[in-house]
Amino acid sequence: MMTIISFLLLLIATTSVSATDHIVGANRGWNPGLNYTLWANNHTFYVGDFISFRYQKFQYNVVEVNKTGYDNCTLDSAVGNWSSGKDFILLNKSQRYYFICGTGGCMNGMKVAIRVHPLPSPPASATALSSTSAAVDGVSVDWKTPRGVVIDRTTPEAKIPDSARLNEDLLTKVKKIQEGYQNQDNLILQREREAVLKKRRGVRKFQSLRLGRIKLEDEFFQEEENDAGHVRAPTPLA
Repeated sequence: MMTIISFLLLLIATTSVSATDHIVGANRGWNPGLNYTLWANNHTFYVGDFISFRYQKFQYNVVEVNKTGYDNCTLDSAVGNWSSGKDFILLNKSQRYYFICGTGGCMNGMKVAIRVHPLPSPPASATALSSTSAAVDGVSVDWKTPRGVVIDRTTPEAKIPDSARLNEDLLTKVKKIQEGYQNQDNLILQREREAVLKKRRGVRKFQSLRLGRIKLEDEFFQEEENDAGHVRAPTPLA
């Protein structure tokens, strides 16, 4: 039995493929004046990976165009656009992708072109395992495919996951991440508004106290002037 478990773990470990999130510009983000061609040349993109853009919301955005739009910084060929400030884009096809900033930043270097490669073939050992039926401890296990294997607890036969379902799960995860960032931004904005309102209330309270003090001083001086006006003049000597 332990041999069967070890066999399953070995197969899953050698065939699992994890998606990579490529953050454009790394910690410098999506901003003018950066060499994104050099950044792209230092990355290898595969189908199923993500490319993400981090930038100042309402100031920049991301637009997917064709090569002509990329070369000329035009939006006529736009096939997609994002403007959340924290955009996660799924690279689901093996092709070239072209992204530019559509708010004028493209002319200042905010453009990046990438080549997405097909997923690499599984190791030869995993391929050999997938092409034959393995007999371990007298139990026959028929492996249909080495990639994305899902083990059913009730039978030793492997199941092939639905690719559409996998894409849906990935998009759901991306949506949850974006919602988390949005909630965080909303919380920050709410705290900033509360701080501004608190400051305004403090200023108004100070102004009210100051006006009250001025009013009291005016009343005090008015009373003194009234008292001075009622002082009798000295009686002249006979």
